[in-house]
Amino acid sequence: MKDLRQSRNWANYMKELGWEAVLVDGVYVYIKKIGFVSVIKIHRANTISTQLLKKIDSLAKENKALFIKIELNEPEKSMVFSKTAEKEIALLKRHGYVINFFPLLTPSTIVVDLTKNEQDLFKALKEDARYSVKKAQKSGIKCSFKRFPTIEEMKMYQEFFERAGKERHLLVPTLNSLRKRLKAFGKKAIFVETKNLKNEILSAGVILIFQNTGYYSELGTLQEGRKLLANYLQLWEIIKFLKSEGLKNFDMDGIADERFPQFTKTWAGFSFFKKKFGGEVYRYPFPYIKYGNIIFKLLGRLGQPLPI
Repeated sequence: MKDLRQSRNWANYMKELGWEAVLVDGVYVYIKKIGFVSVIKIHRANTISTQLLKKIDSLAKENKALFIKIELNEPEKSMVFSKTAEKEIALLKRHGYVINFFPLLTPSTIVVDLTKNEQDLFKALKEDARYSVKKAQKSGIKCSFKRFPTIEEMKMYQEFFERAGKERHLLVPTLNSLRKRLKAFGKKAIFVETKNLKNEILSAGVILIFQNTGYYSELGTLQEGRKLLANYLQLWEIIKFLKSEGLKNFDMDGIADERFPQFTKTWAGFSFFKKKFGGEVYRYPFPYIKYGNIIFKLLGRLGQPLPI
């Protein structure tokens, strides 16, 4: 499936963040100017070809790029390596790219197949997850979805994410970033929240939709929400909601990956949680990078991993 980061909406979001988005042979290439030089990144290109790589090289030369970084869109599924990924990696190597150990996007995720009926989707949940969903329902927790939140609501959600993030020592989006993302996605951005009987928010999240897939973009749950199992109810309600919208896949957008211990070191808890909801594990290939700067090239040849 084509990745969210290769959508026009994401390209518009990147423009809002100060990146230039150039469409090359159907692939969005993102360029960030830094004074007289630049950096280039390509998120989950749907296909890699010699022609595409030559055109990217021309863009890199024109923009004096320090490096080009590419992440492929050919994941392992259920630990079966993609033959297409193997061919694309070989092509990248022939064009001067080397492996990189610092991913730009979540390197592994879980994708739920929404074409199954609701009964089978619920059966796919771990036993304790099914119990937790039912218990949260009985306690009176309500889950709701909303498009086009007001500025005041956006501020409220961002403050909520900050509170939840501080409890778990996780990074959260700034209000500016959240507003720009919602502007770029419009009706394809959906807020979800759970509330207790006092109408207090227990958990919240943002879902972004592209083609036939819903992506869990942001999420947060307060300690009180975890005690009341609101996070279980929220995730189950998201699965039901996306299915009712006619979507075919739900990408939970990120679980811990032992290949990148530093990048995902704080993800163990929510990864364990997400794995309780069925779905298939997708592991994306390592990023690949091509240096344009002579110093970076020399360090790369010496086998020195650069944190870029």
